[in-house]
Amino acid sequence: MNTSVRFFPGLRRWQHITPQYVKFNILPSEKRIQWACLGLLASVLRNGKPDYWSTELAVREAPAGRSSRRDELELVIIRA
Repeated sequence: MNTSVRFFPGLRRWQHITPQYVKFNILPSEKRIQWACLGLLASVLRNGKPDYWSTELAVREAPAGRSSRRDELELVIIRA
C-alpha cells in the first residue's frame, strides 16, 4: 500500500507519506477492514447470500419495553 501511495505523487522512500494518505482519503488499515466487514454484513442482510451466512444472521425487532436511541432492530447471530 505504501509503495502505491508513493508512486503516484512521486515521493522518495525517505519522505513522509501520511500527508498523501490524507490527501487521497485513504483510511487506516483497521478502518479499511471494518469498512469491508460492514459492507459484507450489509450485503448478506440485504441479499441473503451466501446462504451459509444468511442462515447464521437475522434481524429482529427489539423488545417493546426497552427504550433506546437506536433503531428498533437488532442483529442476532444464530448459534447451533
